[in-house]
Amino acid sequence: MNNYFKDCKNLNEAKKLYHTLLKENHPDQGGDTIICQQIIEQFENYIILFTADIFRKDGNAKYEHFSDDFQAILNKIIHFENMKIEIIGYWIYCFNSYEYKEELKAFGFWFSKKHRAWVFSGTSKKKIRSRLTTNDIRSIHGVVDIETEKLLKIS
Repeated sequence: MNNYFKDCKNLNEAKKLYHTLLKENHPDQGGDTIICQQIIEQFENYIILFTADIFRKDGNAKYEHFSDDFQAILNKIIHFENMKIEIIGYWIYCFNSYEYKEELKAFGFWFSKKHRAWVFSGTSKKKIRSRLTTNDIRSIHGVVDIETEKLLKIS
């Protein structure tokens, strides 16, 4: 079996390759069903490994439980179109996500008026008074950018 995503260095690169491969190998476009299923399965596994790596890099046992929760949430929202996803520290921020507000709310996200983003922390919303801007939080905790793209429509 061919490992399609072995040379991908980041999630955006993997997503571009995923869409290209699906367009070429989709059964509706004359491709093979088995190959298409393999591509989908390998991409899902790549996402799981990628997100697990993000949250286990610091080796802090206190945050190990976040890995599984965050993987599950990212798997649910990664295919939302035109939404910017950032992992800042141990929070997931979703920018430009108004059209998905009901879905995000159902997944446990809460809206931050100050940051103009839906936020997932794995816990319920707490009132935190801070003068830190989004950029301040990015510089303190670090950030991983995950931009969703406009999905190719296969018809």
